[in-house]
Amino acid sequence: MEVAQKVLTAYNIYPLHVEKITDNVHKINDGNRDYALKRSRFTSEREIRLWTHVYEQAHHQNLVSVLPVYLTKAGKMHTIQNQNVYYLTPWLEAAATQNEKRTIEQFYRVIGNIHMKTKQVHTVSSTDFLPGFKEYMSYCDEIQEELLGFVEKFEKNRYMSPFELSVCTHYRDLNFALKEMKRRIDLLLDIEEKTIPWNSSLCHFDLQSEHILQTRQLHLINWEKASYDNAFMDLAAFFKNESKKFNAPTNDMIDLFNIYMHENELTKQELYILSIYLLDVTPYITSIQQYNNRKSGGSIVNQTKMIQYTYRQIMFGLKWSKFVEDEFETLEIDDLES
Repeated sequence: MEVAQKVLTAYNIYPLHVEKITDNVHKINDGNRDYALKRSRFTSEREIRLWTHVYEQAHHQNLVSVLPVYLTKAGKMHTIQNQNVYYLTPWLEAAATQNEKRTIEQFYRVIGNIHMKTKQVHTVSSTDFLPGFKEYMSYCDEIQEELLGFVEKFEKNRYMSPFELSVCTHYRDLNFALKEMKRRIDLLLDIEEKTIPWNSSLCHFDLQSEHILQTRQLHLINWEKASYDNAFMDLAAFFKNESKKFNAPTNDMIDLFNIYMHENELTKQELYILSIYLLDVTPYITSIQQYNNRKSGGSIVNQTKMIQYTYRQIMFGLKWSKFVEDEFETLEIDDLES
């Protein structure tokens, strides 16, 4: 409370009411309007510069979906108190009732528009990144053998733990995901061009439903991890964050993706790499290794929950890969035949 009041003096705001929402967020009311005061998690000057750049871009590109920040009396976007960086935004209440499908539609339009408006195009040599995928292909073969070994070990137990039972139940799907990922890598390695176009866009890097604020329009909040990278990195983070949830609207997330493609069309190579990211089974295997070596430190219940989260992400990756093939790659073949 005292720290919040000191921070707010930098904005000439004198609060009548301060409500703690989380450890890092306070709701402020000064008798006229509500504000959100955020203690950031910045760890370097570079992160602050990139975060500041988001709002400069939002101003120049008219990105109205980026929730604005207030300037201090000194004209700065943030202020420092007790070695912590704070910033102030409007407090917006989410709509009382929300249409999930409509929110996903708006989200795809908004993030696709941001990725397109901030896109920087350059070329890269295919020899710069393809060898890494070749190495990963070999790693997938090793994982496949290791996964089978764990399943055979667990099945020898007279009574399997919930974790072990989950692994054995998931094995068939995990094995298929590994085969599908290797097939995707093969398609990527078939690139014949010596150089390919590579796109970099302003990416949020922490896209999840908690950072999507639906009022009369959709806003994206919490840009503290923002950076420039290929747009598929932003999408991969969003899909992984959301698909691990039990009740995630995964069908809508896939079926409505054409809306994003209309705003910012991904190349064939970008779609391949996005599929590979979504099919990555490394976190799943790591969880089994930690369980097997008794290095997790968590309870069996929590370990089982975590592996279920990862399994849902991989299953989403399988659905996604099939969608991409049916919707975009088949279309290319049909175009060639016509």
